[in-house]
Amino acid sequence: MKLDLVKINKELERLNWTKYTLAEKMGCNKQWVYILLGPEYGGVTLKTVEKIAAAIGIEPKDILT
Repeated sequence: MKLDLVKINKELERLNWTKYTLAEKMGCNKQWVYILLGPEYGGVTLKTVEKIAAAIGIEPKDILT
């Protein structure tokens, strides 16, 4: 699965969150979030998609390309 980085970044901007804030809400390391949201990162697992979506309050399907 590939993340829609534009959508995720728009949601972070709407919430006035940094990637660090997202990492805190997801309960994971900030470096991991920076890697996940980097343009060169490959696919992610459904569990990761669900964690990101839950943290920013949207449906998992809305952050997939």
